[in-house]
Amino acid sequence: MTSNNPWAKRTAVAVAALAILGSASPVLAATAETWGSRATTNSTDTTVTVTDTSQNANEANSDFYVNGSNTMRTITATEGKNSSVTSGKYDDGIEKIRACNVRPLSPDNCSDWKNT
Repeated sequence: MTSNNPWAKRTAVAVAALAILGSASPVLAATAETWGSRATTNSTDTTVTVTDTSQNANEANSDFYVNGSNTMRTITATEGKNSSVTSGKYDDGIEKIRACNVRPLSPDNCSDWKNT
């Protein structure tokens, strides 16, 4: 049986579209980026990965805080452009991250802090 009611058809299309969008929603992660460095969390905000994004001979690092801790932690990518390092897993979750381009003779170039 088909309906001649245009609202019924529109409602059915809207419900189908929402179902498709809901099942295909992207996994969101926090990202902090500055020239030469990108830091991201995984989809559950329990690990941090830092990637060196420039060929400038400087290391790239990510500073981050774990939920419930006042201790800043740091991971560093040391192998040059496109190298990455991932932290261990923190079950309490990552609170905030920032990306830094390590400059030995100057202050590091760091992004703003990004909350997860």
